[in-house]
Amino acid sequence: MLGNFTLYRLLWPLLLPVRLYIRYFPWLRGKGLLIRNLVLPILPHEPFLMPATVPRGLTVKLRYRETLGWSTLLFGPFERNEMRYVDAFLRAGDTVFDVGANVGLYTVAMAGAVGQTGKVIAVEPMPENIALLARNLQSNCLANVQTFSCAVGDGNGSAQLHLANDSAYPSLLEVEENRGTGRSLTVQLRRLDDIWQECGQPPVRFIKLDVEGAELPALKGALGLLRTSRPALLLEANSDESLSALKHFFSQIDYHLTQPAGFLPHNYWAQT
Repeated sequence: MLGNFTLYRLLWPLLLPVRLYIRYFPWLRGKGLLIRNLVLPILPHEPFLMPATVPRGLTVKLRYRETLGWSTLLFGPFERNEMRYVDAFLRAGDTVFDVGANVGLYTVAMAGAVGQTGKVIAVEPMPENIALLARNLQSNCLANVQTFSCAVGDGNGSAQLHLANDSAYPSLLEVEENRGTGRSLTVQLRRLDDIWQECGQPPVRFIKLDVEGAELPALKGALGLLRTSRPALLLEANSDESLSALKHFFSQIDYHLTQPAGFLPHNYWAQT
């Protein structure tokens, strides 16, 4: 393991021309090949983790070889504009949800934004992500986060979570192309409304929802929360079909779906 990290430290500076090409050159051709064949092979395995800074000067440890890690190394802070937008929107004392919390990039950033008088409710089904999320909260001395280890949908019970070769991509529906492993994990399935009720039905100001294509079932299981608190949401729509379905859903509850300047093409902001 130590040898792998030493190799990374030695070779990473030598890849500077490649890294500059990947980050700044306007042509996309060949970049994926360079990342797969030159960048990823030299990145360290766990237990080595890379630090990433989020708003409010907090730090989250990421896995080098997963998308959150290597994309941060190559392109800078993950979803920089979205995170800044959320940080500017939140206020001290807010209660917020991070659904699909992964290892806590947004959880940690939002916990810093809402402060000790606020609360973050983090929901994540992958056990290894929950473990690293807990470490990231502890290293930042954050005690204003409550974590639920489950998936979310429009019912309660259990579900098969289809696993991916990157812990950011497991899905209750279908894993993104070329990322599936063919394996699945049985996880608890809960409605967001029930989690919200368990937390005492606080007024919720914001929800970040990243559930790899299962946004609509998750939203249907949160209708009580949405109609009562009217929170803003940051969520993904990875296809025209998904975007159309989300627009229809939100129109029925008097929400508007927009894409603020600088957001990645698949990220949207929903608000009354």
